[in-house]
Amino acid sequence: MNCTIENTSTTPYINFNDGEISITGKSIPTVNFDNLKSFLSLIRRYSKEPEDNTVLSIDLDYMNGHSKRCIMESLKILEKIYKKGYRICVNWYYDKNDEYMLELGIIYSSLVLLPVNLIER
Repeated sequence: MNCTIENTSTTPYINFNDGEISITGKSIPTVNFDNLKSFLSLIRRYSKEPEDNTVLSIDLDYMNGHSKRCIMESLKILEKIYKKGYRICVNWYYDKNDEYMLELGIIYSSLVLLPVNLIER
């Protein structure tokens, strides 16, 4: 599956490319959640026929409550794929001075049974 969802001033850039999924930018939608709804729809569709290896890279500067729920839901979907024997890896990027995003990555990694790499950028 190959697909790109362009970023807006409040939503991240999302790219699906043959098992490599990346989310970059900031995710603070307050009214229009179409970008995140599209992302979850793509993850659900991807889960029906996943690649043998999947890498989800999350490189967000900030995210609000709705975005956090969306990320958690996507991780739960990937966790189901992982439990079926597929290889899944999550790369969680954070700025070295951003304790909030580091803590968020630690929290997510404790809530799902997925390999999560916390990567300082």
